[in-house]
Amino acid sequence: TDDSSDFADKMQAAMRNARFENDRHCEFTIDTATGLARKVDCLTVVEMVAGDEASRRETRLIATQRLMP
Repeated sequence: TDDSSDFADKMQAAMRNARFENDRHCEFTIDTATGLARKVDCLTVVEMVAGDEASRRETRLIATQRLMP
């Protein structure tokens, strides 16, 4: 058998059962007087599984706002 066809068969098998998840959870603290988000805290988790390969990435964003005097 040809190596490239073996590789293609393995890739097709891995992709048939592949799983990809992207989850984001954010919390906001709002200043009701100004309407600004005083604090934003977001956690994003991306997970991927395909065949024998798996990866997980977490990203956290924390931001603040305030009016300048």
